[in-house]
Amino acid sequence: MEDHRHSRWGHSDWRSLAGPFGDEVAEAAREGLKQAWRRFRPMLPHERDKQNEVEWFVPVGLTGLNIAFADGLSPGDLSEEEVAQATAFALCEINDYPSWFGALAEARPGAVLGVLAPVLEAQYVGTGTSPDRAVLDNLGHRDERVRRLATPMLLQLIEARPNADARALERALAAVVVDAEKRERLLALARPRASLDGDPASSLWWQFLAGQDPGAAASILRDAADRHAGQQSLVEAVAAVDWTPSGLDTPALADLVRSTYRVVAPAADVHRPSGEVFTPGPRDDAERSRSGLVGRLANVPGEDAFRALLALAVDPATAAHGDWFARLAHERCERDAEAPPLDLRGAREFLDVPKAHFADAEGFFEYVLDRLEDLRRTVERGPFSCRNLLRQSDEAGVQAFVANHLQLTTARCSVVREEELDLRKKPDVRLHSSHPSAVVGIEIKIADRWTVPQLDAALERQLVGQYLRDPCSRHGILLVIHSGTKSHWREGDRRLTFKEVVERLSGRARVLGYEKAVGLRVVAINCRDDVQSQIHAG
Repeated sequence: MEDHRHSRWGHSDWRSLAGPFGDEVAEAAREGLKQAWRRFRPMLPHERDKQNEVEWFVPVGLTGLNIAFADGLSPGDLSEEEVAQATAFALCEINDYPSWFGALAEARPGAVLGVLAPVLEAQYVGTGTSPDRAVLDNLGHRDERVRRLATPMLLQLIEARPNADARALERALAAVVVDAEKRERLLALARPRASLDGDPASSLWWQFLAGQDPGAAASILRDAADRHAGQQSLVEAVAAVDWTPSGLDTPALADLVRSTYRVVAPAADVHRPSGEVFTPGPRDDAERSRSGLVGRLANVPGEDAFRALLALAVDPATAAHGDWFARLAHERCERDAEAPPLDLRGAREFLDVPKAHFADAEGFFEYVLDRLEDLRRTVERGPFSCRNLLRQSDEAGVQAFVANHLQLTTARCSVVREEELDLRKKPDVRLHSSHPSAVVGIEIKIADRWTVPQLDAALERQLVGQYLRDPCSRHGILLVIHSGTKSHWREGDRRLTFKEVVERLSGRARVLGYEKAVGLRVVAINCRDDVQSQIHAG
């Protein structure tokens, strides 16, 4: 029997035995496997001498359990001893829990926790026979029903040993399902312990604080920058944090940007040649975190953000990117000064005015962005939205749809699909105007079908590294479509929403635009029926 989805101990396709052995043998194997798991009790992960080895009957037992639950076995049909037996097998599985384990944990929490708790405790405290911590390491990525069941005892372990081994503490914090009450308990542990003085456990508590109380974490970072600016341990700490500074006012957010620049100094940035394949390290992650904070500040409306960006343009800590901060301040001012939407009469009068030639490439770029904004509004809010069509299309179909929309709604320009450039690289859509350098390349991705690193690569390696190599093509757009089939994207231990993915890409686009001297934007269209708010980054 084979499971072609991924590597697992347990399988479920007993019918594949019918081909070589016949239906009677396959049925007999099915019934035998469904009973086999009751005859053996595997060693728990922390009891084994060798972490990557299991007893011969573990694959047999897991396969039998998979078949039994698929055939209708209910958690309520099992005795307490049988639930414990099934749990022991589930904790031996690799590359995720068996599909039935979440329902078992939800229906029979006491018996499941009776087996799970000593495993987690041994792996957190480090008292197991094996140094393996696979159950604890992976809990944060597993079925949330199991995480919720384990959270109270994990919280007790953390409170009893808040300065445990850094890796164990990190995994336990990642696994805890935090509600308001648990947040306060963890913050009570974090506030007196969080620091950036080099101790791994203290650094982890600071990272937790950054996600839950960014103001306190920012104060610690500022103090650390005063003492140890540029120290590698500080760079690594910043690299591990994806800030969500929603609780900070604009001056505090600007102060956080300044402190991050002092820790992650631009003079030490790693400059990657366009198109080069590399594995991001802590320095790359720290630079991305730094640019993400700048992007968040630039997206704050109002005079405070404008003045903060101007101040950063001349601040010694951020002077290396002073021109960029000045430009962001100018753009912030322009967006804040935008006129309100036209009423129906005003729109008609505007449409009756003949369109002028574009004075330069920048004007044409903004014109194309406006047409994509029209498309976004039509899809997300229009009374005759075509979002169902987009949801059902593959990327080739979406490319054709976008190209057709641009062809119908743009004037004095040509729209070309997959126009071949040098090195046989083809952007999805390319627009040309009469101005010799007014060329805009558009790369289109259905975000649901790609990971965060793949979307990063589409922006950095495809759009910038390949399509914008042409000296006459210095403007590009990454158009990301959310079809609604995916609710979140993984980035390390974090689960990002579509809006957070777009904000992350937009921050990176600003940095790349500054570094490469190109016009670069990210535009997002949300095809979900329940979309409520505008998502248009850039």
